[in-house]
Amino acid sequence: HPLLKQRTDRPEIATGRSAQVSVQHGVAVLLLFGDATLARYTDACVNDPAVAAMRRRIADRRCLPTCKNVSTSQSSLSVAI
Repeated sequence: HPLLKQRTDRPEIATGRSAQVSVQHGVAVLLLFGDATLARYTDACVNDPAVAAMRRRIADRRCLPTCKNVSTSQSSLSVAI
């Protein structure tokens, strides 16, 4: 859907509720803790300095349907390590 990237590209969040729609948060907790269970979508986890720092290192590079000559298989997420 054309709005998917716009609505899920959210590295700067403050609540567990907003984490539910942040692709950066999901990837960050998976990398840091090895899972993305419900316990990782709490206000406390969102505001953990290590999680917040990792979220900022994740760039959403998914291509929207408006991108020309790029297939969805060429879309990616980048993590600066």
